[in-house]
Order: sequence, then structure tokens, then C-alpha cells
Amino acid sequence: MEKMAELLENFQEIDDGPTPSPLQGVLLFKETRPIPRKPMVYDPGICIVVQGHKIGSLGDQQFRYDAQHYLVTTVTMPFECETFATPEEPLRGLYIDIDMGQLHDLIGRIDAQTGIGKGGERILPLGIGPAVMDEEMLAATTRLVKCLRSETEAHILGPGIVREILYRALRGTQAPVLYSVL
Repeated sequence: MEKMAELLENFQEIDDGPTPSPLQGVLLFKETRPIPRKPMVYDPGICIVVQGHKIGSLGDQQFRYDAQHYLVTTVTMPFECETFATPEEPLRGLYIDIDMGQLHDLIGRIDAQTGIGKGGERILPLGIGPAVMDEEMLAATTRLVKCLRSETEAHILGPGIVREILYRALRGTQAPVLYSVL
């Protein structure tokens, strides 16, 4: 993840908060200060934190997303979130909107017998959950960040990489969250 954090440092135009990338549906974000727990709403998407971390709270349950865990949400989900960041070590990452048509297409192409991934422990309601960042997801995310440095590459290569990231999430520990939209 250090490599990806370094890649995101090269996007000088990113100020605190979300910043649109050259690829529609992909936001880059950075925070240089801690943000106390506050209400948030995430739309369906995959939130990948490459530096720093966040703690989400849903009722009395808490979950962490960081460089080792990305967050999957499949429904518009209100919850509370606390951000841990400093000017020396800012929170950095990206947020990828989930295209429901593409999600349904991928689910339809995956064999139902082997379709649901590693199936993490369910302590949260379906619709949201942190997933383990495995090597395949890390590699695909790194390729996406690299291609976002060029507007041409973002438009030509980006959609295919986003599709791969969605596929990797369908094979990951929070696949049940994604399959819950069926």
C-alpha cells in the first residue's frame, strides 16, 4: 500500500475532501486532519483507504477500514464515521461507485456454485461491510491509480479496471454484501 500512497501523493490537485478523478465514478480523497465521529451517507461503492484509517459505526457495531480492509456498500447507507489522519500522514484513498447494471452482469457470469467469495463473518447487516484487501484487489487498484495519471488512459483503460475491481470484490470476503442486491 505504500506504493499506492506514493502514487496518490502525485495528484497535487487533491485537497482535503473528495476530488473527482479523470474517470467518472471514481473519486480520490485526502484528509490531513482527524475528523471526529459524525453522520455520513455512502452510496453504493467501494471505498479503498491506502493510508490512514476510518472507523465506521452502525448502531453499537463498529468496523475499521484501512490499507488492509476496503469497505463495500451496496445500498445508500447512513452510518457514523471517524477519520484518523494527520498532516504528516494524511488519510488517502479512492471511492469507486458501483454500477448496479455491471454488478448484475458480473454476478450473472459467475457460476453460482463458486460465485460467492470467501464469505467473511457477518456482524453487520447486509449492504455494508469491510473486506480483506488481497493481492489481486491490491494489484487491480494500483493499476487503476496509475491509469488515472493520464486522462487518455483513464478513459480507455479505466472502465475495464473498475470492472475488474468489482469482480475482485465479488470474489472477496464481503461478496455476500454484493450478492445481497439480487
